[in-house]
Amino acid sequence: MIIFRTSGGRLGNQLFQLAYALSIAKPRERVLITDIQEVNKYFTVPANVRDISSWNRVKIRSLIFTSLASASLLGFGTFIKESDYSRKSVKTVNRFKLPLNFSYIDSGWFQDWELAKVLEQNGVGLKPDIEDIAEEWIKKNGLENKKFNFCHIRRTDYANHLGGITLPLTYYQDALARLMKYDDGTPLLITGDDYDFAKLAFKDLPRATIFSEPPGLTLAILQRATNGIISNSTFGWWAGYLASKNGGSIYAPKYFMGWKLRENIPAALVYPGFKWLDVLAEPDK
Repeated sequence: MIIFRTSGGRLGNQLFQLAYALSIAKPRERVLITDIQEVNKYFTVPANVRDISSWNRVKIRSLIFTSLASASLLGFGTFIKESDYSRKSVKTVNRFKLPLNFSYIDSGWFQDWELAKVLEQNGVGLKPDIEDIAEEWIKKNGLENKKFNFCHIRRTDYANHLGGITLPLTYYQDALARLMKYDDGTPLLITGDDYDFAKLAFKDLPRATIFSEPPGLTLAILQRATNGIISNSTFGWWAGYLASKNGGSIYAPKYFMGWKLRENIPAALVYPGFKWLDVLAEPDK
């Protein structure tokens, strides 16, 4: 059995955390995970996976997780802790192989592009009803049987996260210029967590549709795109990863969350299938 006290986060982070738990689980081994509520809402998950969000209740969480950590470290199981999610591969963990068939994962983000295939191998995918709603949305917006591109924006809480990692407008403008260099009239979908900013910043773009939908539906729409531009968020990463399977180009901010330092943060999210743009470099003319 695996018990994973996750670090929380929204859909993009939850997908990585579920992927890590499944990557170390034996076939049909029970996986108890404290927060995959958004994943459960939009994705099919294996029958051996159970959300135990109720364990996060204030009055009991400290007792439960302190006891699990202590028990595993004393020899009643395996203790796993991510070393440094921001600057090292998630494969660098403290793991003590101990006698009983019980593993406790003590928090962590476990963001590694190589884990993405684990979800596919375990049958984790968007639910059919979400796919159907996405199909209807595409028809309603006149995109049926048409190619389209996308741009995903992340702002809001990023103004304070890790000292402020909101990407400047120039990054999106540079990426859009590259995407539209050989413009063939392909429609562009723009979405993210700051609808008002997007409406103001991109109001003059031709054939652009700015929209805001729930995360699962947004992901189901964006995965059908031919080309894309992603923000430095894990949700944007998943949108780009899924869309990259269509054979187009996905532009991403080089160094991701560490673009100001020119240091890859998280290090293991540098997916070789993306085109990485240096945010601080002079845009191509």
